[in-house]
Amino acid sequence: MEKMYKISPLRHALKRSWKRVEKAYEGVISSSDEDKPYAIIDFIEYISEYAEILAKLITAKKGEDPEEYEKYLSSLHDPEYKKILALAKIRKVLYRGYKVSEGGVLIERDNSISDLALSIKEDKYIITSSEVTIFYKMLLDIKNKIYK
Repeated sequence: MEKMYKISPLRHALKRSWKRVEKAYEGVISSSDEDKPYAIIDFIEYISEYAEILAKLITAKKGEDPEEYEKYLSSLHDPEYKKILALAKIRKVLYRGYKVSEGGVLIERDNSISDLALSIKEDKYIITSSEVTIFYKMLLDIKNKIYK
């Protein structure tokens, strides 16, 4: 018999998390050049949290253990799921260390987030407000496709 996982708490968490993503996105757009890298860091944390909850919800809806979302989604070989996984993992890469740079944040290069096709500076990935906008629009598109 297929095991059922509760998805309503995940859906509620997803809605709350999206509100934080939107607020963080607005923060990046409206921040001064001096504060922009810190607004980008906040945005990365929130978009990564959202992507992780989304990955768990997708996994739970398929009857799989939501805590095993990495294993399940990576087995599907779908480009959108790979991007969701990469965004879910970007927070862990950020926490390993970052460097504030002109107008952005430098993080370590890592294969787990290579599907995001980030620019490279000083042998590190650089995330600027341009990437923030790309991530935001990408997840908004995915969100609208999956949960209309």
